[in-house]
Amino acid sequence: MPEIFTDFMVLQREQPVPIWGYLPPTAEVEVSFGGNTYRATADASGRWEVILPAMGTNWGGRTMTIRTGWETREIDEVVVGDVWFVSGGSSMNLTLEELGTAEADAELTDTFDDMLRVFVLDEAAARNPRTVATGDWHPSVPGALEPVAAVPYYFGKKLRSEVGIPIGIIECARDSQPIESYLSDTALGTFSQGQAELYAKSQAYANWASGATQSEYQSELAAWEDNPVGPRPTAPLDPALRPEIAGQTFNAMINPVADYEVRGLLWYQGEIDATWSKSIFYREFLENLASDLRGRFGAQKPFYYVQLANFEQPGETGGGLTWVTTQDEMRRALPTISLAGNAGMVVANDIGDPGDINPSNKKEIGERLARWALRNEYEKSATKRSGPVFKSSVIGGSTVELSFDHSAGLASSNSQPLSGFQVRAAGQAWVNADAVISGNKVVVSASQVNAPVAARYAWDDNPTFANLTNASGLPAGLFATSQGLEMPAMFSDGMILQREKGAKIWGWVCGGCSVSVQFDGRQWETTADDLGRWEVVLDNLAASSVGRDLVITTDEEVRTISDVLVGEVWLGGGQSNMEFRFSYLPTPANNAEAASANDPLLRVFVANEQARKDPQRLVQGDWLRAQSGDMPDMPLTPYHYAKVLRAQLGVPVGVIENAWGGQPIQGYIEEEKLLTFPEGVSILNEKTAAYAAWDQALADYEAELAAWNANPQGPAPEPPTGDPQFEANLGGQSFNGMVAPIAGYGVRGIIFYHGEANSFGFSSNDYRELFVALVENWREKWGEDLPFYYMQLPNFDHEGARPGWVRVQDEQRLALANLTNVGMAIGNDIGDPNDVHPADKTQIGDRLSRWSLVNQYGQSKVLTGPIYQSHSVKGATIEVQFQYGEGLKTSDGLAVQSLEIREAGGAWTAATGTIVGDMLVISAPGINSPVSARYAWDSNPTTANLRNGADLPASLFITD
Repeated sequence: MPEIFTDFMVLQREQPVPIWGYLPPTAEVEVSFGGNTYRATADASGRWEVILPAMGTNWGGRTMTIRTGWETREIDEVVVGDVWFVSGGSSMNLTLEELGTAEADAELTDTFDDMLRVFVLDEAAARNPRTVATGDWHPSVPGALEPVAAVPYYFGKKLRSEVGIPIGIIECARDSQPIESYLSDTALGTFSQGQAELYAKSQAYANWASGATQSEYQSELAAWEDNPVGPRPTAPLDPALRPEIAGQTFNAMINPVADYEVRGLLWYQGEIDATWSKSIFYREFLENLASDLRGRFGAQKPFYYVQLANFEQPGETGGGLTWVTTQDEMRRALPTISLAGNAGMVVANDIGDPGDINPSNKKEIGERLARWALRNEYEKSATKRSGPVFKSSVIGGSTVELSFDHSAGLASSNSQPLSGFQVRAAGQAWVNADAVISGNKVVVSASQVNAPVAARYAWDDNPTFANLTNASGLPAGLFATSQGLEMPAMFSDGMILQREKGAKIWGWVCGGCSVSVQFDGRQWETTADDLGRWEVVLDNLAASSVGRDLVITTDEEVRTISDVLVGEVWLGGGQSNMEFRFSYLPTPANNAEAASANDPLLRVFVANEQARKDPQRLVQGDWLRAQSGDMPDMPLTPYHYAKVLRAQLGVPVGVIENAWGGQPIQGYIEEEKLLTFPEGVSILNEKTAAYAAWDQALADYEAELAAWNANPQGPAPEPPTGDPQFEANLGGQSFNGMVAPIAGYGVRGIIFYHGEANSFGFSSNDYRELFVALVENWREKWGEDLPFYYMQLPNFDHEGARPGWVRVQDEQRLALANLTNVGMAIGNDIGDPNDVHPADKTQIGDRLSRWSLVNQYGQSKVLTGPIYQSHSVKGATIEVQFQYGEGLKTSDGLAVQSLEIREAGGAWTAATGTIVGDMLVISAPGINSPVSARYAWDSNPTTANLRNGADLPASLFITD
């Protein structure tokens, strides 16, 4: 049986109570308690359960007896009262002994109340949900309270003093664990940030299983041993032992006790999540945590939690503004949590410790939690639950009128005028405001703000100046009357805007809010739609090499984006050869280029990789400048392309790079586009099958896990890996994550380097159709016929080794006939036979730039090497005409090589080629009636030597 069924346990009164354990299948068991006996038979999994009917309160300390055919077990000193489940982080977990205050020490030595009992779960982590957890019940008597946490103890003590019944606490808290570790995998899978945590979890296990984690550690250790600066690298832990991984605290500590009947749920955590990357998502995690716990313990269970207490010194922000953000996310979660049942939030911004993340006044926190339970669960109507909690605001002229829940008896806590309030006008900074109480409302104004658009209160890590309270004497929590501005990360410091043709700026604010954008002495205004989306187009911008501020003003806030340039912007898509950084290919030439680079007017925005099932509106990333500090992370192809343009145009040049190595082209095409042609439909059918297979794998795993839990012999079953919602190779999913969020950003055109991932199997035969769909799709998303210039796959591998490679090269050539305003750069002379990533991206940048320099910027250059145009059969010869074939020649002065010819039904035969003007004449001995010819038809055509007068290589071709 789980160890929660041990001496001194407290059973929940007035509710049916399950008692369970594990036996061999079909074995019988009897449970005797309170003069009644209940019988059960173990099911096929070995689990048995009896349900004790609802019982009244009992202080008697009775014995529960469990009998099987071979064993009798007695559990002594069992009482019946109310049981509360508590969980969270270090502030919930800090014990009376660790607290070390005189008051806490007195509790340890002087308390004798064996009707207040705490079951302390032993700390553990597990990849899979467990059925058994270890721990002990601790009655509140001297010598037993040392392991008991202070907050749940003081909560229970307050209930005991007010209600008088036995109180049991199930304490499931751990220091320094993020909120995602307390949610089940099932719950995490229901929202996007939770899904991202599950993906990180699967990667951690995959890297451990492959040895990648250990290899990385060995490399770091070797580097440290060569140069022992800083702390010695720490050996990695098996992820199964890491409680911080998503779901793993839940699996080991919550799941085993989740069937135990309780009165309600308490939560106190958030300190470790008060970071830039996590604080903005805390609301979503907290809402899902409450739902998850209620789904386990009971849908209507009350859920009371503690908002982070004040911390640091007034005016300090130890984690930036992330502490405040986390506090506000907690506040914003309350309405949603309350919809599903009784809920409350303890405001603690007056009892924190500026020098300690764990407030020492745990008694007050525990008792404030108890206030919610006493009022809501025990009908103690005289108990005040909370200080004022912001509910709504009304702006009228120069004032903001604020309404609150728990507003009876609004007052100043120190008899001084209200303080801690601020207001802001559109486009202005926050200013301190006067605030007066008007009945059950507060009216806020500032003499220098004639038309406020927002108000906030106690917006500081440690708002000692904030003094709003109510008749309870409890403090009001921080709030802001509106939420912030969201924009994709391209709109950030250092960005480059497209000159002349119009640069679109967009984002999300409150529905119906006004937005203005100021730049270059001009202003553009708009109003957000009902969903909060807004956009403006900055038209007729002249090129500028001077970094200026772009200021976005909403009804909520002012955001300044600094060092904004205006010039030429291109989108760079594809896979690894568009994405590869200087640090990935550290050749002497690349190292020298990176070391000498010093052009702050050449910038590349590197989008973070993300694949999603549904279109995303935000993408993360950074603008990099072509200067030494940023060069290790600078993508090579966009850099060399932009470098040519910079030299020729003399204006700032930026590239938006949204490539992802190893991903096939179908991932970058929107689902709606894939539905318009047969191959796209087939791809989406594969996607549907992948999701169905995943659902079945989850179901199979859960069935296997249930069987293992019932009879835990051998290793636990491994959960499935490869959740399809994060798979970039599925139709549309790279588009959703990396194209949808940036579509519409002002660009001159698109450069593209792709094809490697589709050169395997049958997908190579469909590349042209997919490529044409991608070009059309992206142009549709940008709303214009953007020029689209792409790199044909270069030579790679040994001769004849990759027929799919050749097929993709030819599909890329053939696509030229299906599209307009496109161009293909040829590179079958600059590849690396031994590496799919050519190290010399200089030539690639030059050859792609030729198309834009001629077509967009009016220069005179030969666009590309010879591309097959037409042919005619003349007796025993085939005559081939080319586009871009002026000045045909060979690279070595010899006859044209890498040619083959054949007759109808015959095999390919090596042929020779003679250049006649701008035409190539192909023949072979013994071939009298040729029907077809081909050139460079090999993944690495080492003898291919046909070029034009600009010394650019010819593309492979086949005449039929």
